[in-house]
Amino acid sequence: MKLSTNCEKIQGKIDFDKLAAISEGFSGRNLEDATTTAMSMAFMNNRAVEHRDLEKSFNSTRPTSVT
Repeated sequence: MKLSTNCEKIQGKIDFDKLAAISEGFSGRNLEDATTTAMSMAFMNNRAVEHRDLEKSFNSTRPTSVT
């Protein structure tokens, strides 16, 4: 997950432990999709990615392992 967000503009502190708990069962593709969605949300609001974007996106992503 840190690799997915490493090169992006991030504002504030990201709680990776909390995101890891939310994303239990996610595949690498799920993590990438959720991160991309969070980046899009921030972009649409003309700002850097924040923890709230990632958390919202991760909460709305269904893990591939469940389908």
